[in-house]
Amino acid sequence: MSMGWIKNLAGVYIVHLPYKGVGPALADVLAGQVDLMFTGTSTASTHVKSGKLIALAVSSAKRQASFPDIPSVAESGLSEFDFMTWYGTVFPAGTPKDIVSRMSREIGAALLAPEMKEKFATMGVVAAPSSPEEFTVFMKKQIEFFARMIKTTGVKPE
Repeated sequence: MSMGWIKNLAGVYIVHLPYKGVGPALADVLAGQVDLMFTGTSTASTHVKSGKLIALAVSSAKRQASFPDIPSVAESGLSEFDFMTWYGTVFPAGTPKDIVSRMSREIGAALLAPEMKEKFATMGVVAAPSSPEEFTVFMKKQIEFFARMIKTTGVKPE
């Protein structure tokens, strides 16, 4: 979807090749069978640092601390482009609030532990724990963004 979004914003022609996962796509980029791909920094960082891949830009709105010399797509001229991989923890509806709150605090503390921050930094990942309420607002905004992106680009499931 990120490639569809960049094609739309930049007005460029790029052929979409569907893959069954990041692994096969990355293998083909590394082998020179495919020219480019969007992937998370945790997937690409080792290959970028070894010189096997060239990172043209990061897809977040701002540069990443783990790759300070690589511009963002927005910084490169497509100011609307801000696309990042994120993860969150959800619970079944009806889970007692005290359990959700405690799990949120515990997971947040674990993510910010020095050894986790160090491990994440080697992968170009930034932990950003939030409250359940903040995460709910974030997810709603992401749903709105993806709905607009899908409508604008015409991206369809493969």
